[in-house]
Amino acid sequence: VDAGQDQFVNCSGTAVITASATSAFGNVTYQWNNGSLSASQNVGPGTYTVTATNGQCSASDVVQVLPIATPIAAFNATPVCSSSPENFFDMSSVSGGGSIISWNWNFADGTFSSLQNPVHQYLAPGNYNVCLIATSNLNCMDTICQDVTVNPVPVVGFTVNNVCLGSPVIPVNNTNPFG
Repeated sequence: VDAGQDQFVNCSGTAVITASATSAFGNVTYQWNNGSLSASQNVGPGTYTVTATNGQCSASDVVQVLPIATPIAAFNATPVCSSSPENFFDMSSVSGGGSIISWNWNFADGTFSSLQNPVHQYLAPGNYNVCLIATSNLNCMDTICQDVTVNPVPVVGFTVNNVCLGSPVIPVNNTNPFG
């Protein structure tokens, strides 16, 4: 049995895979690992195994349908305080050639952006599960979501006791680093 040559398609594409077999005894039947019983089928990216049987013997072969220009979404952001703007840096790439042509950011606070490297300011401290959908020039997409920490703004304060002239002043730090 021969499942044919490996094929390449874009991420939303399909390919026709066809098995062929020769047998000296009887008719050949086909069984693919996806359940198809036909010699040919239209499939998306994946690995397909066909088993051909002539009633006495069987043989198997594998064919792969591989996506080209698969995007890999990635980004980086550094922790900031809630009063500071957060810089998001797109680090997405495309395996097998191609380019990223659009970015869809969800900042997990009800706001969105389509810029490649947006700047966003959170109004409250917390952990936000930020998502980026990167789309390639072949209309293939990948999504990554990761937590971004926004720290509270520290409240700075100190007190000093009344002292006499010439006595040392000893300030007491009352700063609250957690807001």
